[in-house]
Amino acid sequence: MVRKMNLFIILGVILILLIVGCTAVSNKNDKVDNPKKTEEQIAQAEKKEKEKIEKNFNALIQGNSEPYKLVKFVDENVSKATPEFAEHMVLELEKAQANYIVHYTEELFTGDRQSLLLEAFPQYEFVPNKIDNINDEELKGTLNEIVNGKYKLVNSEGAFYPAIDYNSLSKYKGYLSEEMMEFFNIKKVYIDTPLATDAQVVVPWDEIGNRLKVIEEYLAKYPESIKEEEAVRFYGEYLAIYMSGTDNTPICNIEDKKILDEVLDSYEKIAKGNNDDITSKIIGEYLKLIKDNNYVIDDNVTSKVIDLNNEAIGSLEEQS
Repeated sequence: MVRKMNLFIILGVILILLIVGCTAVSNKNDKVDNPKKTEEQIAQAEKKEKEKIEKNFNALIQGNSEPYKLVKFVDENVSKATPEFAEHMVLELEKAQANYIVHYTEELFTGDRQSLLLEAFPQYEFVPNKIDNINDEELKGTLNEIVNGKYKLVNSEGAFYPAIDYNSLSKYKGYLSEEMMEFFNIKKVYIDTPLATDAQVVVPWDEIGNRLKVIEEYLAKYPESIKEEEAVRFYGEYLAIYMSGTDNTPICNIEDKKILDEVLDSYEKIAKGNNDDITSKIIGEYLKLIKDNNYVIDDNVTSKVIDLNNEAIGSLEEQS
């Protein structure tokens, strides 16, 4: 009887050990499977979050939201979006900024706001941290919206206008392609250092020639660029001033109409470039006209400017 009882005890112990062992193996297998399940769950959660970001951002765009609202959303979500949608958000923000410039310009010209701005910024230089010194609460609110929307104010002929602040937008450079970063640099130069103010050329002639080259190279490098139209427009503006000057900065001496030495030198440098370059070819043709006209800038020369400009623009558009 005792032996039989001992046998039952031994069998019971063996059974318990088997159950514990199986449970341990089962738990071990669960632990092996868990990391994979966790990774899948994380991936699913991230996918849903990205889809939610895209849906919410598109809703803001469709609702014509102000740039400062878009900036807040982009700042909070750009690092969590897909690379493609992150760039899309920045480009849509820039588009919204451009669309709202007219609205904010009208706001700044309402009532006596330009006078208040001149009082706050007597040196014609906008300083954001001085906004609080303005007594007009509505104007102050508008200015804060402008700054938070990544604009700045620029002064032209004594009046303040909103302009996209590409220095501020460079915060997102890590989310932009090389193509878009290069274009943003082109536009930053266009806005921050205009060729002329008060009808007077304020940058060296060589600098204008270099800007033409930069834009031409950009368009050749990215023939399918979504920024082609804008880049071509900048090129046309630069080329017109480069060949004609402005009312207060002619390219020739007023007395004898002879081309100025610094302008001539600049043309010759550009014309010596690669003959396949559109800018070198066009300026080379213009330079020949000037030389054939004994270096005098009169109707024989200036009447050809529009045709040469159109030829350059046409060539740029053909290669794109």
